[in-house]
Amino acid sequence: MRKLVIILALLLAWPAQADRLYANSHPAERARGCTFADRFESQALVEKNGGAVTGTPTFNPKTGVTLDGAADYITYNLAGSEFDSDPISIVIEFTPDFNWDENAFRYLFDSTGGARYRVLKHNNAGGNNLSVFFNNTAIADIIPADYSAYWLVNQRNLLCISGTTGDIDAWLNGNAILVNDATAWTVGTPASLYIGANNVGANFFDGTIHSLKVIKAKLTAQEAQDYYDGTTFTYMQDATAIYMMRMQDHDPTNNRTLDGTGNGYHLTLGDGAGSDEPTKLGKHGYTTAVNTNYMIRASDGVFNPSGSFSIQCEIIPENVEIAFPVFGGIIAKVNIVTFQQEAYALYWSDDSIFFAVSDDGRGDLGHATTVGVSINNGQSYYITATYEYVGSGTSKMRLYVNDQDAGTNSARGPVWPSTEPIRAFLGAIGSIYSLSFHDGAILTKLQHLDFMIRAKARRNSL
Repeated sequence: MRKLVIILALLLAWPAQADRLYANSHPAERARGCTFADRFESQALVEKNGGAVTGTPTFNPKTGVTLDGAADYITYNLAGSEFDSDPISIVIEFTPDFNWDENAFRYLFDSTGGARYRVLKHNNAGGNNLSVFFNNTAIADIIPADYSAYWLVNQRNLLCISGTTGDIDAWLNGNAILVNDATAWTVGTPASLYIGANNVGANFFDGTIHSLKVIKAKLTAQEAQDYYDGTTFTYMQDATAIYMMRMQDHDPTNNRTLDGTGNGYHLTLGDGAGSDEPTKLGKHGYTTAVNTNYMIRASDGVFNPSGSFSIQCEIIPENVEIAFPVFGGIIAKVNIVTFQQEAYALYWSDDSIFFAVSDDGRGDLGHATTVGVSINNGQSYYITATYEYVGSGTSKMRLYVNDQDAGTNSARGPVWPSTEPIRAFLGAIGSIYSLSFHDGAILTKLQHLDFMIRAKARRNSL
């Protein structure tokens, strides 16, 4: 009985704002640091999220809140932890009924005077600048020459402002309108948030505000682009190949594991004739007990990227002190351990997982760029490796392993092409539970966290 009373007390003490954060944000966004989110679906739900409505705005469960530009706005009582971060990102989606050159002040949002975070569009006398403030510090007056071409009147806009002190970026509809602003600022803890007006209830927004999110992280340009494109959590739909390695994907008759995209890019198990095959693991995954087991894709160019690409997989490695590749374009025999003449590879060695790209025209990972993270035998790892081809000397590699971010390495690019078969889990000892390849895609940390959360849920359900 005492336990029941405690549980009921905890449930009753759970703040409504926490419920609404879960309702208005994705698990990966919360893992990335989302502390406030609202989609303004109804007055009742806004009030449940700690909000209060002034005026008579129109709510729509699909599109958000429409404000009349004369008296309507929303205020929130904050807990004090929503903005107390450096880095921080604010993502707001809106449809303005006014153009960038309207002779009026229009506030997207504001907060209490002691710690004002705000974004507003000035009137003509103010040059129609788009101003950004963090904790009372004027970060930037973005002039119309930098943002007006991307401003969409009577259409959906998405503004993402992100950064740390001394390094602030902003994107409007995926376009950079502020780059590496060097203004220094300190963290503030506003007590109230105003949507569609300033903090004294004036300079009203005219139009619809669809959503607002505050995230305690510095988002990348690609994450801002994904938010605008609406592709943050649909990246798997555009994968080149997906190997879920479930029982229904296991094709023992033809010695292969099936591609789940419908593209037909299946992986052959071992030599395709019953030798060197990894062992199927119950409902999900494969395991290898000897270092001659592998999976292979014929040299048909499917995994031979010409520019940017990403790889995702979930593994439990063994013998992490020995060099074994997980996935790569490898030009060599099956039992390779020296990594000569590879286009790219995800592999473990010396108690670390590495992502390497041979990009100097030699096709040799001895002359490649690498990035790595420490790992241990027998533990589960969820991995996202990305190669962003920008141009010679400016391309970027990133590696995310569970909650770890290995950072970014510059690479020369482009990837040296492989003309040989692509092998997966080649010579590795351990277990692999899924693998996907994304040609042309630059997967982000948000998408890595989404992959990890989904993969863990799937594994735990088995």
